[in-house]
Amino acid sequence: MDLRRLEHFLAVADHGTVTAAALALHVAQPALSQSIKSLERDLGVELFERRGRRLALTPDGKALLDPARRVLADLAAAKAAVTGVIGLTAGRLDVAVHDGLAVGLAGPLAAFHRRHSAVPVRVHTARDEDEIVRYVVDGHCELGLSYLPVRHPGLAVREVGTQELLLALPPGGAEGDEPQVRCGHPDAVVPLVLAGGGAALVSARQAVAAERGGATIKRDRSRPFGLLHRPGQLSPAARRLTRIVYGPDGIRSLSS
Repeated sequence: MDLRRLEHFLAVADHGTVTAAALALHVAQPALSQSIKSLERDLGVELFERRGRRLALTPDGKALLDPARRVLADLAAAKAAVTGVIGLTAGRLDVAVHDGLAVGLAGPLAAFHRRHSAVPVRVHTARDEDEIVRYVVDGHCELGLSYLPVRHPGLAVREVGTQELLLALPPGGAEGDEPQVRCGHPDAVVPLVLAGGGAALVSARQAVAAERGGATIKRDRSRPFGLLHRPGQLSPAARRLTRIVYGPDGIRSLSS
């Protein structure tokens, strides 16, 4: 099987149209269409069906999606072992991080960039642990920074540190209130608390804004977080960022 056809398949699946995928890949639209048809002939199935102006995956296309991502991710890792990426002079690193931990990753990323500016790092934020697991298991990202525990048979997990979480009570809220506000968008949590929507667990950075608005803040708990990746050989860039995260420029505890 021509691996370029898998790349073309994933581009169409991600962009929803052959036109958009061709633009993203910098290839001619007819050539991309022919590549998809050739892949379908090789597999003996139809991978896409038209829905209006967009292309949607068929059941067979959905079945191919995750294996195709893993194959290309593994191929990229193999190439990295024998190309200039070994010297961290090329390539790219994709990292998934929980919204609540993104600020803590800023320091390690800055340290990585100072030493290896030729290797861009693309950060994918996620709203929960399950989304981070999907990013890593599916091959979208090589590393994930997530709250723990994370239990998945296809992942290696190692704790990094802990984050202090505070409880923000709405103005006039009782001292014994339990967290009631849960929102996938961190920037919306404080306004919801201040509007009387209930108590919420917040970071120290969010707590400052909440307290200024009249909320009552009390210490609640500490939550561990860690790095996760698929077992096996990491790329040189991933190994270097991992060493930074656990080193002097890394993360031990978070309060913001």
